Amino acid sequence: MNGYAGITNWIGRRYAFANGRRTSFAPNRRSSWSSKTVSPIQQTYILKRNIKTIGREDESDIALEAELENNAEELPGRVLAYLGGAANIKSITNCITRVRAKVCDRSVVDLDSYKEIGAKAVVTPGSDNVQLVYGSASEKIANTIKHMIAGGMGTAASVKPAGYQAFAEGRLIAINEVTDEVFSQKTMGDGYAIIPKNGRVVSPVDGKIDSIFPTKHAFGIVASDGKEIILHMGLDTVELDGDGFEIKVSAGDTVSAGQEIAVMDLERIQELGKDTVIIQVFTNIDDRIVKAETGQMVKAGEKIAVTME
Repeated sequence: MNGYAGITNWIGRRYAFANGRRTSFAPNRRSSWSSKTVSPIQQTYILKRNIKTIGREDESDIALEAELENNAEELPGRVLAYLGGAANIKSITNCITRVRAKVCDRSVVDLDSYKEIGAKAVVTPGSDNVQLVYGSASEKIANTIKHMIAGGMGTAASVKPAGYQAFAEGRLIAINEVTDEVFSQKTMGDGYAIIPKNGRVVSPVDGKIDSIFPTKHAFGIVASDGKEIILHMGLDTVELDGDGFEIKVSAGDTVSAGQEIAVMDLERIQELGKDTVIIQVFTNIDDRIVKAETGQMVKAGEKIAVTME
């Protein structure tokens, strides 16, 4: 029953076992229904349809609530970024199942990426409404976002939706064209690549440099909307032990899309027998397919159209 050990009697008795814990069907308890307010027919309908009433949340609801307890602002901050930042918010409310936002410009909301911010679904009724389904965590997320906005957090300067820019000048290619099976077969995740025309490498997103590989050939970047990116410079360049690479940032730095983060000495890397292709991989988008307008020449810092399905 979707994470529940079982309901001992869903019509007449007063107890259920939710995730191994006994839960009373006493009146006015937030964690369950009452036999005085819910009829046996209603109980049967709720259980047969598996409707997630309060006290019957999925394991994912419980995990979300635990995440909010451990880091009260991280997830709501990502939700706010997803919605376009504080400047894009007209109002934030919630119901029992979802966070409800009215936005100034829905075109800046990343409607394809709701799974990356932990939402089960996104609903967009009307031209300025965005509803994110979070189950029992909705109230806490909405309230935290209100406090963040009231406190001046989530402004354009501190949290912005991720857009994607070309990380180098050159020809944009599909990841399956990369001549390394780990990348071309999407073992690490989907993405795209650029065959560079020169050695200047920039950040593809607003975000944070999470890690820099000791041999200087790869970055881990966390985008402002929570997407995790690996930017890998060259193939088998780990064997060069940093020869041919100059790093311009440090781990922990906040970066803007288009900001220079590295310089590759393309001639030196080629002299040492290595391919200079640069690959961007999204590592936390599950099985979603990344689509970019490949085959074109791009400039470093130029916005590129990327969709995820």
